[in-house]
Amino acid sequence: MKQPLVRLSLALALVAPALPGQTKADTAFTNGDWATAARLYKELQQKGAVPPGARVRAGYATLSIGDAALARQFFQAAVDAAPATGAPVALAGLAIASAHLGDDNAALTHLERAVAVGYANPTVLTGDSAFTRIASSPRFTKVVERANLNAFPCLGDTTARAFDFWIGEWDVYLTGTDRRVGQSRVDRVSAGCALVENWVARESPVNPPGNGTSLNFVEPATGTWKQVWMGSGRGQTDFVDGRYINGVLRFAFSSPDANGVMQPGRFLFHNLGPNRVRQVQERSANGGTSFQVVLDFTYIRRGSAEPIVRP
Repeated sequence: MKQPLVRLSLALALVAPALPGQTKADTAFTNGDWATAARLYKELQQKGAVPPGARVRAGYATLSIGDAALARQFFQAAVDAAPATGAPVALAGLAIASAHLGDDNAALTHLERAVAVGYANPTVLTGDSAFTRIASSPRFTKVVERANLNAFPCLGDTTARAFDFWIGEWDVYLTGTDRRVGQSRVDRVSAGCALVENWVARESPVNPPGNGTSLNFVEPATGTWKQVWMGSGRGQTDFVDGRYINGVLRFAFSSPDANGVMQPGRFLFHNLGPNRVRQVQERSANGGTSFQVVLDFTYIRRGSAEPIVRP
């Protein structure tokens, strides 16, 4: 059995009070002493004393020493006893045991059930030799894809992908001119659940040095984008309620005017093709009746043939 399965099994939490003899078995399991753990779990099983919370561990321990038949019994008992939230790992174990015993169709069926209820460890599926015979099966390929999306849900979320047009390295210009005002690098992080921009302003006799970083992500509670900006001068701004509509990601924000009254603002990112993004910030001084542009930059992808100023 491959190491990803071992790593998975070590991560299984103790979910039930230990019965006599179980503590030693659990300790051996946690220490990676599979043979001892398997022997102790077998002894508990002969006494009918393996509780639901230990059956998955017992299954992986006995799998690790090659006893797939007994492992399948443990996993099946765990599946039968487990609530939906506890079934995915047990179902995956049942699939591994079935594959070791040559029952590939059952293995695929158990895997399909596992990913349907949230199984999220694709490295176990691709790393275990039990699945060699079915690795090229379209059903197995779909299972691995689903497990990967369970592990990294943002990769398949169209809302979370909406800002991908901003990813890259950019030279940034004052829109409509060839005056470069800074450089930017935008990276996808957290398996696609966020973007990080690192900005460096171009220093000149009239522009002081400066840099900043923004974290951009879809808020789970609202399903809309949020950007948190922190500049080198300790300037923080939260841009919220971001929505991608007709090629523009539109944020809202608020900031104080000269009298300290909070006024609304808009922050717009225009997707102008694979090598060009226009960033426009607008603020109001009258409660949102009208807005004035206070920032208008054009991002040109570094190394592209994109003209700085379009005809």
